[in-house]
Amino acid sequence: MCRTCHGIDGRARIPIAPHIGGESATELMHQLTAFRDGTARMR
Repeated sequence: MCRTCHGIDGRARIPIAPHIGGESATELMHQLTAFRDGTARMR
């Protein structure tokens, strides 16, 4: 369901969701872990 906010191509359609297209797998994993742990910083 990530595409709901982040778009099917990874380009966010809403202002509060970051673009995730083009991010490395390592960066995505880091951000998902931080989101899960409640330590993610909103960009």
